[in-house]
Amino acid sequence: LGLGFAAIMLGALAVVDSPTQQVGPHWLLLTYLLHTTGELCLSPVGLSNVTKLSPPRFVGQMMGIWFLGASVGNVVAGLLGGELGSADASHMPQFFSHLVWVYLAAGILLLIAARWIHAWAAENRKVLI
Repeated sequence: LGLGFAAIMLGALAVVDSPTQQVGPHWLLLTYLLHTTGELCLSPVGLSNVTKLSPPRFVGQMMGIWFLGASVGNVVAGLLGGELGSADASHMPQFFSHLVWVYLAAGILLLIAARWIHAWAAENRKVLI
């Protein structure tokens, strides 16, 4: 997500730097490419882990919670996007740069925590079997 928002931030900077210049669609296409690639990497792994780590009686409920999390994320994205829509173009690069740093920090924290998450998941998998 951070790299995708960095791409759209660069497009917004191009608009702010020269307001009469039009920006091509490649910024938006690159953003969609990066976001979609990220989701295609995350979704199957997340759904698989929900299935593996949930107690057999609660797999359906845990899958529902997974999709509930996705829907809450979409609501938050819509609220943030609504705030951005009311601003003029000069605020867009700053808004997107905040998103870049938030998502890059979250990704780095997850990479740091990956070892402990993996160990915790392996312990829970042994308990469930």
